Amino acid sequence: MNKVKDALILFLEHLPVDSYFNVHSFGTRFEILFEKSVKNNYTNIQKAICSIRTYNADLGGTNIYEPVKFAFE
Repeated sequence: MNKVKDALILFLEHLPVDSYFNVHSFGTRFEILFEKSVKNNYTNIQKAICSIRTYNADLGGTNIYEPVKFAFE
């Protein structure tokens, strides 16, 4: 899980300027970091990084349909 978190943080730190992002974590249920995608800026990236560092593999199974459906809506 630590390598996944490190990879996600590295990805966020290299997002293109003026892009938007959100972070979805999933298992049996899913959670989103922001209500809707937010602009790539220092404040939002730091909030995401602080949150990602607290993540654990504790959301149950791997049901990916609902978070993917949510992301496309």
